[in-house]
Amino acid sequence: PQPPLGKGGLKIVADPNVPATKPGELGSFKGGLKALPLAIAAQLADRLKLNWHLTRLDRTDRETYIAVFSTPDGQQEVEARTVVLTTPAYIAAELLQPLQPSVSSALQAFTYPAVACVVLAYPLSDVNGKLVGFGNLIPRGQGIRTLGTIWTSSLFPNRAPAGWQTLSSYIGGATDSEIGNLDAEQIVGEVHRDLSRILLKPGAAQPKVLAVNVWKRAIPQYNLGHFDRLEQIENGLKSLPGMYLCSNYVGGVALGDCVRRGFERAQSVREYLQNQQSDSRSI
Repeated sequence: PQPPLGKGGLKIVADPNVPATKPGELGSFKGGLKALPLAIAAQLADRLKLNWHLTRLDRTDRETYIAVFSTPDGQQEVEARTVVLTTPAYIAAELLQPLQPSVSSALQAFTYPAVACVVLAYPLSDVNGKLVGFGNLIPRGQGIRTLGTIWTSSLFPNRAPAGWQTLSSYIGGATDSEIGNLDAEQIVGEVHRDLSRILLKPGAAQPKVLAVNVWKRAIPQYNLGHFDRLEQIENGLKSLPGMYLCSNYVGGVALGDCVRRGFERAQSVREYLQNQQSDSRSI
């Protein structure tokens, strides 16, 4: 069921079946983080449109938007009073360029360096000591290419069979854009070499490779001038009432930040539509 709407905004009703957590304690889903989007998709049912590619946004004289989509069934147009763009900044910049060049220019300034996530499994006999904790981050000055490693099977149960350790490592980033040009085998080699220097015993065998995911454009960087760009975007959007941006370049890239921002944008959309309805009744 939908959470009830309170006067002060959207209320979140806690599920009594979800285990209680302590502040700062990590949590996940038994089936991994994919459980969240799958649950949202199940709630949305046929309102969720898959493989619809937004190609253009037009503004009408009625202060609505025409969203033009390329779909498996051909071109589709949807008219809406509000639009929420959750796309990366470079995609939003392309869509908004005809409507608000100033906003588009600010969005184009966000940088997205390449990052790879490499999930490897090692026999516990090859791990140098018992890994208890979250993982390890590596300062750039250490001469090690990998950015950090999450000790996945130490954090959560059932992430590795008995006798094995699963490690999720991240490599690349703003100072190592070359990662985006390497193939999966080369990236695994780089990560294994670094893990051999930090977490593994001498002579450790080659790992089982569980996953290698490379994002050519990964996490947006909050570089110098970030708040100036956000201010330019905010000012520009004043000429596009009903248009909202809701993505991780706005204010925090973590999952919790994205959830919080989603509820905030939902409340803004609700208030805008309520105000529009009130204005139409008073005319």
